[in-house]
This record gives sequence, structure tokens and C-alpha cells, in this order.
Amino acid sequence: MRAALGFNDALVGIGGRNDEPEIAVYSIQRAIQVLMDTNDWDYEEAREYFHFNVLNSCPGDDAPMWIDEECIQVALKDLGIDDAGNETETSQKQDAKP
Repeated sequence: MRAALGFNDALVGIGGRNDEPEIAVYSIQRAIQVLMDTNDWDYEEAREYFHFNVLNSCPGDDAPMWIDEECIQVALKDLGIDDAGNETETSQKQDAKP
């Protein structure tokens, strides 16, 4: 498992799949914040640097995974799951059989 050096504050967990090696999982938003704080950059400078110099800089099976936490919140809402991880009434209605 490889780490994304300099991005400890962006680490959100360890992931894995079937018999594949475990990988470090990082937040894109937190990594951009690290770049802003470390380099005194504004959001656009940090975002551009991240996408061109960090995101695809570690190829291979043990490369870190980068997740978009903002998209996760949207996906959970679409699935009918609230911020506490509970199914909402909308989700329960969708699961009900006629």
C-alpha cells in the first residue's frame, strides 16, 4: 500500500476489494485544502495543481484511491440516506413492494 506523501490530513480510510491489496483512500476536497494551507494558494490554484500533479501521479495496483466527498453526500441523498446514515421515508417507500 502506497501513501500520498504530504496528504496525511486527507486520509479517510483504507479500502480493498476481493483479493486485491489494500489501498489508502484520500479525500479530494481535503487534499485541496492541504495544498491551500501548505502553499498559501487559493482554491483554484490548489485544485489545478491537484488535478494535474497529484491525482494521477501514482499508477499501479497499490496506488491510493481518491474520493469526492461532495459527490458521496449527493449519492447518499439520492439513495434516500440521511446524514446520520438512516434510510429516509422516501427510501423506504421505494423499497416497498406493491
